[in-house]
Amino acid sequence: MNGQFFETAHGPHTVIAASSFLHFAKYAHDEDITAVCDEQQALSFNEGRVFLGIQGGLGTFDPRPYLDKLPGFCQFMASKGQRIEFTFGDWKRWCPDLEEQKRLLHDVEWAILPYAAWARIEGMNEGDNKDNYAAGIVNEQLDPAVLWCLGSRIQDAGTMVPVKRYGTYHPARSSDWPRKCGHNCMEVAAKHKIPCTSNETKRPDEDGFKASNFFDAAANASLLCAGACFHSQAGKASTRFSDQERACAEAWVAGATAVPLEFQRGSYTAGHLANSVVEYRPGKWSHARILGNRACLSVPQNPDGWVTKNGWRIVSQDRTVIHLEKP
Repeated sequence: MNGQFFETAHGPHTVIAASSFLHFAKYAHDEDITAVCDEQQALSFNEGRVFLGIQGGLGTFDPRPYLDKLPGFCQFMASKGQRIEFTFGDWKRWCPDLEEQKRLLHDVEWAILPYAAWARIEGMNEGDNKDNYAAGIVNEQLDPAVLWCLGSRIQDAGTMVPVKRYGTYHPARSSDWPRKCGHNCMEVAAKHKIPCTSNETKRPDEDGFKASNFFDAAANASLLCAGACFHSQAGKASTRFSDQERACAEAWVAGATAVPLEFQRGSYTAGHLANSVVEYRPGKWSHARILGNRACLSVPQNPDGWVTKNGWRIVSQDRTVIHLEKP
């Protein structure tokens, strides 16, 4: 980690994840998920968000009888170029005992410890929602090698506390969700002084399959926070994308990779601030990071008509990602 961002041995890293909810449940039951993982790898997603425990609309899966398969699953995902964020839902429905919650958390910790560079743990999915809260894990600490967080909260509510080593945030699925995906997640990260990612973002079917919004959301997240997760109906079921979903998934990866990650180390500015790189436009969002005499600007849902200020000039533009420099 580097402040509010993730790093690997190769340098700055952004999470370009895809919801992969039933990957482990299917793997544990000897179902072949190769085609799904191959598709995600071909699209250049670098992580899957995988549920370890659920009981609800997606079915029922209790991971405890299958923990011996976790190392093999980690190896399989790594072979597909996929890191993993393991998460837990519906705790009170399938594992209500607090001591058993604690025991399971540590069992997962030790199972994935040899793969800690590839796998991390989100303790609760929307921990303040319905039956998702797991009081048994709240005050636990894990091996320093294992990156984990307590979990996400309901939409726009920040991350669960006490914070552990990173945070997760669920942006509201409002019309301006591409901005919230990066900017509001950044605010959560700044508040708690940890990296934070956005997950369970607006699905393509909820957003009219407007691919440009998925480019904008992923770009905003790569610039401002530790990355984000593409959410979809296919991701919930761990199946291949529909054609319409695939177009949005392709746009997501294109947006995430349009931002040079060196700019994560830059200073933040926005359109309403005095040191902004572009003129302020009421109701239009502009977020930038400045690195020396260069800047990278994200203008989600508003690609056109920006006027520079403070001596900056536009040198290139990829949809809503604008690169500027100052002589």
